Amino acid sequence: MKLAGNRWMAALVVGGVSALGAQATFAQLLLAPRERAVQKPLAPSQATPSAVQLPSSQPRGFELVPGQQMSFGMPIGQAGPVSAELDVQGESISVWIEKPDGKRVGERPLIGRAMLQAQATEADLKAGPLWKLVLKAPAKAADGLQLAKPVARGNVKLSHPGPDLGRLQTTRMAKGADAGRPQDVLPLVQQEQAAINAREAQVRQSRQQDDLQKALAALRSGAPLQKVEGGPAAPEPAQASGGALLAKQLPPRGPAAGSISPVGATGTAVQGVVASNAPPRLTVNPSRGSPGDVVTIEGSGFGAQPGTVQFTVAPGRTIPAPIVLWSDTGVVVRVPDVDGVVSAYHGPLSVSPTKGTARSASFEFVPATEVRLIVPTLEQMRLDGPSSIGSNVCHPSCAWGFNLEYLLFGQRGQDVFFPDTQLRNGWRVEGVGLRHRDPYGHLKVGIQVQGNADAAMLESRVGTDSPFLRVGWWRDAGDSQVNYWPFIQIRGPKGTPHF
Repeated sequence: MKLAGNRWMAALVVGGVSALGAQATFAQLLLAPRERAVQKPLAPSQATPSAVQLPSSQPRGFELVPGQQMSFGMPIGQAGPVSAELDVQGESISVWIEKPDGKRVGERPLIGRAMLQAQATEADLKAGPLWKLVLKAPAKAADGLQLAKPVARGNVKLSHPGPDLGRLQTTRMAKGADAGRPQDVLPLVQQEQAAINAREAQVRQSRQQDDLQKALAALRSGAPLQKVEGGPAAPEPAQASGGALLAKQLPPRGPAAGSISPVGATGTAVQGVVASNAPPRLTVNPSRGSPGDVVTIEGSGFGAQPGTVQFTVAPGRTIPAPIVLWSDTGVVVRVPDVDGVVSAYHGPLSVSPTKGTARSASFEFVPATEVRLIVPTLEQMRLDGPSSIGSNVCHPSCAWGFNLEYLLFGQRGQDVFFPDTQLRNGWRVEGVGLRHRDPYGHLKVGIQVQGNADAAMLESRVGTDSPFLRVGWWRDAGDSQVNYWPFIQIRGPKGTPHF
């Protein structure tokens, strides 16, 4: 939506930020300074407000939230006196009469009853037909829920010369609906989502490489290690004490006969680990990890030739691990890269030497997570007030043609997204924000405004499985508009559905 003027509310974005670059991501989700919309040529409307009754002689009520500006338009077609009777209750607000050229008459703070007066001249009529009585509430530094509450209310009664609706229609032509549909935003959303996950992967890989160097350093005081080629790339460690590292190609080895069953493409359960002569227990460090993490297994009797290591990632599902280094007293592996596992699982980590007995120790497999950005479909939103749906949610002054009610008095409302939706498989909301798609097709942080208007998030449910979002908006009389698109950032187990 296009918004202008003073800010109504500060964005409500709650924490729950995880590591691996997510904090930088949330900074991008925060509301940026409002961007002024690029003016486009307007197509003339075919509607004719021939029988519109202007409430110039009848009181009209109002409510203002902190920072909101509201005005009552007066389409004046001839010279004469202009007056406004006001009754303001609550907090003091600023009021003035605004001429078509933007000049203010009688500006003052007001609470209680008062009368504002001005004079329309022939020179004023040449500047345009639309005069305004403007009311502006003071801004407050508070969260969106507090800012949603009105701080002032009352009524106004206007008196002015006769209107010139034909000239008003010519100068205030209707806006066309924003072209496109929500799916037009999806390619931009997917690009940003991929960029977020790529940044996090880079941070994670850097940490895992550091962990690998530490694991190698801890084992250098032992027997010579044998490097297995063909596994995940690892930095070449310095020469170990007691001998050089071997770097020849080794064929993959299966588990020792009778100790563990073969592992297929999807893995199988560990079968009857056989112990003979009570071999020494394994020491696993760390005892929990996610795909790609480095794990050191210490013990004895592993042999000189690499065997196999398998992780149990879910009930009945074991996966062979990429072996980085192998020696008789220590093995370095990476946690297998597995997607589609919903939750963490405690299971056996088994080591099968080429000769000897397979052994196991407890290990907690923690599924990898990923970030997704979700946007609502047409069925997942309830919009309040006149609006159009395209590559933005748009609340323009004349959404469906020349509408005198919207043009002269503006509106205020609340839009709701994902009202009856729940995430599953452990997915949680990690951040929320408003963006907009500019006329050039670029996705930008914040909202887009024209005239006097604003919007902000009033309610979100960060940290829960509900992507519910409530956005409050207001737009002043005249050509004010507000454009935005809601973004919900969620995190959950990689490779699992979130709906």
